[in-house]
Amino acid sequence: MDPDDDGTPGKRPPAPSETSRQPMTLLLRTTRSQACIEGLDSDISDDNDYAVVDPETDERVGRIYLETFLAEPRWLWFLQTVPAPPPNSGKEDTLEEVKAAFKRRYGEAKGRT
Repeated sequence: MDPDDDGTPGKRPPAPSETSRQPMTLLLRTTRSQACIEGLDSDISDDNDYAVVDPETDERVGRIYLETFLAEPRWLWFLQTVPAPPPNSGKEDTLEEVKAAFKRRYGEAKGRT
């Protein structure tokens, strides 16, 4: 019997690399909420300040927040716990752009690109 045979004539199951590679998901929680989950006090009350959490490990892996530079609002991101060569921070104009930049860099740092 063929070890790749799933019982369907003419059909083979997908290779392991095809099934094990799922899209990466990250969670955004307000920094205040994440601090409560971790049992920490937080003096950050801004709703535009987020902890980035990897749901596979339930660990905080970064931060995304809104900052104003020379009267221009910019979104900033940085990795917190992943050892990786720079760049480990950046800034973007919109929340969607900063989330995409963080996810891309986190994926690179975790070897998932």
